[in-house]
Amino acid sequence: MEELTEDRRSGLRQAKLKALVSGVTAGEVQTFAFPHGAALIDANSAGWILLEDTDRVRVGAALSWASRRNLAALHLITSAPEVPAGVAARQARLATLPTSVQRLSGTSLVDVEPWPWAPLPPEDSQILENPRVAQLVDSLTSAGLEIVVEHGIVRGEVLGLECARIVPTEAGSWSLEVGVGRLDREMSAMMFAHLPPAESVLKAAEYVRRWRYRGATRHPLRDLVLDRWLRAELCADPESVGAKHLRPLECSVEPTNLRELQSSAAGGADLAGRPLIVVCSAGNDLEAAVVAAETRAWRSPDARLVLVVPERSSVAVLELANQQLRSPAEIVTVANPF
Repeated sequence: MEELTEDRRSGLRQAKLKALVSGVTAGEVQTFAFPHGAALIDANSAGWILLEDTDRVRVGAALSWASRRNLAALHLITSAPEVPAGVAARQARLATLPTSVQRLSGTSLVDVEPWPWAPLPPEDSQILENPRVAQLVDSLTSAGLEIVVEHGIVRGEVLGLECARIVPTEAGSWSLEVGVGRLDREMSAMMFAHLPPAESVLKAAEYVRRWRYRGATRHPLRDLVLDRWLRAELCADPESVGAKHLRPLECSVEPTNLRELQSSAAGGADLAGRPLIVVCSAGNDLEAAVVAAETRAWRSPDARLVLVVPERSSVAVLELANQQLRSPAEIVTVANPF
């Protein structure tokens, strides 16, 4: 069977969207191409976007599209599972433009309720003061790794890239896992089972440092999670973004893998002593402003919010979504550390 061209696939998505909303749109409609979906505007200036990604509903991309048009309302249609659809509905509440999210069920559209935020994680000290955790952390610090606590996991990192982690066990204790990513951790558990924990951590750290350093040539270990590298640099030099001190924090949305374009957060105080949330993004990620605003709303609603990107990023692109938010971030560029 002949493979569909991208133009043909886009045309089919536009026809699909037009059919889905034919009973609720007003007057003549105009359809548009949209990445992994389609878009439409009706005679009442209501915008509709069909988003066919199933792992994540990209609210930032939708708001960026809407920013170029004088819309009265925006409606997002997704076939994503309940949780990512609910997260999108939660994020949609941050927008100044009335924005709804609906799930596609057969040929029907069902309104999506916002998914609740996870409880705020425990303070780092509650985990790090555990005697078993403290013992395992010694193996990480002996290898010169930076300690980061996120989502209840203690990570040992080289410039933001995890080399080892300390995780809770089903038996109520804690265990050490070594490696970059899930598959590497599983392989390391088999290959280095005979080594003392400190030695296996040291081997992993040395290997990552071989490829991940300022000025390194392109390599997968250099190029993964650059947002976390940027955060590590800012936590080491907070004054570079007008902060008195910073420490890593969880974002409101937890990444699912190392290759996913993501953002990383830090919290602290600015030079005037005001509470500060800093969110780092290493590329022209249209979701960064939305994730930043939601992370502030989840963790510290009254904090000053700064979105930090490397100077090679396009601030104009990031502002498309940022300016559609009720409480936009200040966007700051810094020298590229990679």
